[in-house]
Amino acid sequence: MTQEPQQTDLVPAAKPGSVPTEQDASLVNLSPMSLSTTFMDGAPLDQQRAVYSLQASQLQNSLWRPPVAGMLSVIFAIVAFYHTTLLLAPLAVLAGLVALFRGQRNWAAIGIIAGLVALISDVSFWALLGVTWTMHWLFWG
Repeated sequence: MTQEPQQTDLVPAAKPGSVPTEQDASLVNLSPMSLSTTFMDGAPLDQQRAVYSLQASQLQNSLWRPPVAGMLSVIFAIVAFYHTTLLLAPLAVLAGLVALFRGQRNWAAIGIIAGLVALISDVSFWALLGVTWTMHWLFWG
């Protein structure tokens, strides 16, 4: 009775400087990788490293990033209705634009619109605009 040779996953590496052959293609391990069996004793290091990098990238992508710029825009706009409108309304619009480019569209829209409404409803803004127009009309008009 002859026995078939047992197939192994390990193939001797090619000598440096030699031309790769079809047998060298079997050096790549294409076995399915399971997360539950990867951390068992005896798992290859390349599989452990792959799982660690996969978990690190998933953790990095799953972290919650609060919409800070959008929140600041809305806070500046709300406070601009009551105090220092000439300072806080442009800050609300600026923070809203930053939030818009950071993908926080809802917060940005609320902050920009509320900041512009606060600025338009402020009497001192219109007074400064009128004084500026008058100076331009008197001296350069």
